[in-house]
Amino acid sequence: MWGAPARPRRGPRSVLRLDSVVEAAIALADEEGLDGLSMARVAERLGFTTMSLYRHVASKDDLLLLMLNAAVGPPPETLAVDPAGGWRAGLDAWTRGMYDRALAHPWITRIGIGGAPNMPSQLAWMDRGVSPLAGVALTGQEKLSVILMLSRYAMSSAQLTSDIAAAAGAGTYEPDDGDYGATLARLLDPARFPALHALAVSGEIDPPVPPEGVADELHAEFHFGLARMLDGLDVLLRSRAAR
Repeated sequence: MWGAPARPRRGPRSVLRLDSVVEAAIALADEEGLDGLSMARVAERLGFTTMSLYRHVASKDDLLLLMLNAAVGPPPETLAVDPAGGWRAGLDAWTRGMYDRALAHPWITRIGIGGAPNMPSQLAWMDRGVSPLAGVALTGQEKLSVILMLSRYAMSSAQLTSDIAAAAGAGTYEPDDGDYGATLARLLDPARFPALHALAVSGEIDPPVPPEGVADELHAEFHFGLARMLDGLDVLLRSRAAR
């Protein structure tokens, strides 16, 4: 993935290319998720034997890393830092871009994290993420912590959106019958759930969203949460500036 030439392996010359293997694996994962991904399925899609794939990829775990690097890819040019926009606009666009990228390939949120980011695409996103924080009153470690917080929020939100949208598309998502707040108010024991019961009887809980509107509702929830996180960072920076 770093562009180093692959070691030649013994065996007949093959027209199969590593980038073709990765592209086919990504397409399969996009269609069926990671549960449907196997070396045999990728080979079948390409019209090769399973063993032929192992001349290019040592294992499925290695293939997953290559897929992740390719699917995440570099950040789009639209996320280039605009000095006039300030740190908030830069981080807002960066987090939205990561959320959109995860929605395009929902399976990337299912790959476990085994350590610090070290793939080219991940480092490119990190570089773009810390760029708006140049000159901001944060230590280097704090800047990385901000990026980690926002990236995990983007990924977890994308996973939730993808899961519920998939259920809605499959017909297995059913919005709560009637008014959710009224249902909670009826079922909850105010002595056991005092805060939640008070919220339920307030009448301020939104009614259920139909399946065709659930994705838009979750996008709105993501944007609301992102704005509040950036509000919190703004409060911190203002407090430091006032010292």
